[in-house]
Amino acid sequence: MVSLADHVVQAALNGIDVTCVCPGIVKTNITVTGKVFSSTEKSTSDQLVKKLDDFYIKAAMKPDYVAKQIVKAVKKNTAVLRIGPDEFFNDNIHRGSRALHSFVTRKTIKLVLDRL
Repeated sequence: MVSLADHVVQAALNGIDVTCVCPGIVKTNITVTGKVFSSTEKSTSDQLVKKLDDFYIKAAMKPDYVAKQIVKAVKKNTAVLRIGPDEFFNDNIHRGSRALHSFVTRKTIKLVLDRL
């Protein structure tokens, strides 16, 4: 089995630059019209679903902003592009400790949902 990392190394050896894009939440038709879905009615209340939908619409970045950041990164040959504060935060916490990342993510989601 060949990993994505193997393909990136092969591309680099052949003079092809690669930029990994971590865009966070982007305001697209999916984030605007999409709905949170739960496979069981008991696991997600209607109120929670509404809060999550509202959060995604408010937190999403505009696609043209994201596109401009991607073009800039490709021109500079940036290896990894993180767009949006959520991506910087998640990446740094995840690198430090996966258990801490999971804990902080759960607490952040609860805090955000409580404020919506």
